[in-house]
Amino acid sequence: MLSSYRVLDLTDERGQLAAEILCSLGADVVLVEPPGGSPVRMQVPFVADQPGLEQSLTFWGWNRGKRSVVIDLGTATGRLELRELALRCDVILESGAVAIDLADLRRANPALVTVPISAFGSTGPKADWPATDLTVLAAGGQLVLTGDSDRPPVRTTLPQAFLHAAGGERERGRVPQHERRQAGSVAEPRMP
Repeated sequence: MLSSYRVLDLTDERGQLAAEILCSLGADVVLVEPPGGSPVRMQVPFVADQPGLEQSLTFWGWNRGKRSVVIDLGTATGRLELRELALRCDVILESGAVAIDLADLRRANPALVTVPISAFGSTGPKADWPATDLTVLAAGGQLVLTGDSDRPPVRTTLPQAFLHAAGGERERGRVPQHERRQAGSVAEPRMP
């Protein structure tokens, strides 16, 4: 369904599921990893409970089917390499895992759709609020459904807020032809 689209995945655990869903729908997804690999590679659970860069089941699950490239975005050469990749892609998903200039990338590729995934948006009164799973779920009202009335809310065992956001974000990245009606569009929702 999306085989004609290329997606750059610049996310961490807050957005890799969104890119995986686009990949499952046929998009060519390229995960950009820093030297040493994505931090998600060190998330539990591990194969045979043995930590290692190739052992994380979380990483495997969220990145199956993707291609991967290592780019040091802390260098001028790395930022140039990212810009070159952005010229040949349709969508960029990012979650603040790396500091990038999305506006510059949109100027370089006016058809580029950028999808920033953040807890409370990049602007507004809550933009700088802590973005833990607990604070995002509380702000969205989901915690009212957890725990007992005689004690504080209880968080879920597996972080859920950004997984729900990733599911929503794939919708924004899944239909880039619609978003392209506005050159260099940004699809930035807020979670709660």
